[in-house]
Amino acid sequence: MKFTLLLYLIFIFSGASAQKIIRTEKVTDHSTHILGNDFEGIVFHDNYFQNPKDSVERKIKRFTPTTADIEATEQILHLQRKNKANKGDKDYIFRHLGGYRRQYIGYIDSTGDTMVYVNCFPKDEDWATEKAKRGNKTLDVPRWYDSLFWVFDGGKSFWQAYISLRTKKIKSMSVNGLA
Repeated sequence: MKFTLLLYLIFIFSGASAQKIIRTEKVTDHSTHILGNDFEGIVFHDNYFQNPKDSVERKIKRFTPTTADIEATEQILHLQRKNKANKGDKDYIFRHLGGYRRQYIGYIDSTGDTMVYVNCFPKDEDWATEKAKRGNKTLDVPRWYDSLFWVFDGGKSFWQAYISLRTKKIKSMSVNGLA
């Protein structure tokens, strides 16, 4: 009886925080839109570079995160909701994860660890939904589908995390400052 109850509780708690992919769609030659049960993001492929002519950036070993990698990343983020050590902005962020869009980049760090960089910003940002441009050409996708955003300031509205897929932990996290 105790064993059955234990299995039932494990099933309930693991299902309650499971992050599932609902739909994916390749939207540019270097990105895929991903929609989960309570998150939305863009996965940048291993051929994406913010500045393709930057020799330092080109040396970073990249990979394209799979749907399983994104589900694992989201699971790690959602588990932070229960972390009592979170204070201030981090507590707010993890309680309101559904209010952020994500951009994901996969890379291998200097120790050989498989990492996912997650760049987050509010869903209601108008500038993010403007059409992307390449040269004089306007694309049929929002800006955030096409390129990684770098935003200065903005406080808890903009944050980044480095997730280790090997250890299943947030290796580091930063929240933008205020102007």
